[in-house]
Formats: sequence, C-alpha cells, structure tokens
Amino acid sequence: MKKTLFSLLILFFVSATIGVAQVPGYVPTTDLEGWWSFDGNTNDGSSNGNNFTNYSATLTTDRFGNSNKSYDFNGT
Repeated sequence: MKKTLFSLLILFFVSATIGVAQVPGYVPTTDLEGWWSFDGNTNDGSSNGNNFTNYSATLTTDRFGNSNKSYDFNGT
C-alpha cells in the first residue's frame, strides 16, 4: 500500500511539472510580474498567476524563424 501511494505521489509530481514553463536563469526575477514563454499558451510561468486569455491572437513565426514563438494580432 505504501509503495503504491508513493508511486502515485511521484507520478502526480512529475505530471504536474512536465510542460510547465520555467523562468530562464538569464531573466532577473526581482520584481518580475510574469513570464510568458510563448509556448502555445498564455500561462504565466513565474508562478505569480498572471495568466491571460487569448481571444484572437494566433501563434506565428518569430523574427528568428522559430515557429509558434510569436503572436499575430488582428488589430481588433
């Protein structure tokens, strides 16, 4: 029973942390309001909870040619 519970806790921890954007080390975190990694969602990766709702912007190629790393706004 203890081994099963321990395995479930480990599975939960791993699944909760996979895919969560982490603030890179080169970004100063003092007074950081939020970190949005442009990874396909508008969730704040800084754990400050400043998530956004995307209503009309679409992911597109950024200035360096990386696909889905920039948002295109339609102006409305």
